[in-house]
Amino acid sequence: REIPAIQIYPESSQTVVRGGSALFQCRVTSGVPTPTVEWRRSDGSLFTPSTELLDGVLRFNRVTGDEDGAYICTAENIAGRVTAQAVLRIQGAPTVKILQSSPYRVRPNEKVRLECEANGDQTSNLIWRRVSHQLHSGAPILVAGTESEGRAVIEISNVTASDSGVYVCTSTSPFGTIEERIHLIVEDDLMGTVVPHIVVEDRVVTVAAGKRATLRCFVRGTTRPVELSWIRAGNQSLPTS
Repeated sequence: REIPAIQIYPESSQTVVRGGSALFQCRVTSGVPTPTVEWRRSDGSLFTPSTELLDGVLRFNRVTGDEDGAYICTAENIAGRVTAQAVLRIQGAPTVKILQSSPYRVRPNEKVRLECEANGDQTSNLIWRRVSHQLHSGAPILVAGTESEGRAVIEISNVTASDSGVYVCTSTSPFGTIEERIHLIVEDDLMGTVVPHIVVEDRVVTVAAGKRATLRCFVRGTTRPVELSWIRAGNQSLPTS
């Protein structure tokens, strides 16, 4: 007879982002006769629907946050009983939100304040940028702003028509990069005397085969309802996917 010995693999403590996956394996390294292996939550609560148990493996699929906590593996035979603890920590990826609604319409010479905030378990860096409104260039233009406590702010004291465009707030954290956009419109055609024109946000978009591509355009120079549609050069049909 031999008392069981167990080991938690790959690590006894793991941290995953909400929506991710993880597993703990309770490996039996010795024990005669072969011990039985069981998992339970240290607080006695039930396993969540995302949790699977199979042959000493505790697997978590698309965690929601309810799985956070300690888990106990028990191995037992007639020679004795041993336990080992595993801890799963779940963190939420940050979200980013622009407090003003889009499109954001203002009049010339007004003061504009755009605020963006990030929420989540991990600290993220917030950066404002402006998408170039020139057709020959799709390069982003960094916009000066202030940042503190998960919030970034842009202020324009006397807004002009040249300030119109798409502003992007980007949040970067260990979990990746996410962004939110707002379209600022300075209404310089209150009398209807300005001829509207179409602006393509990114004139050249490069993606790998099989990946998703997004093309955006909008109208400047008018506040009246405008219907926009895309056609493909050479009278070719648009992709259906």
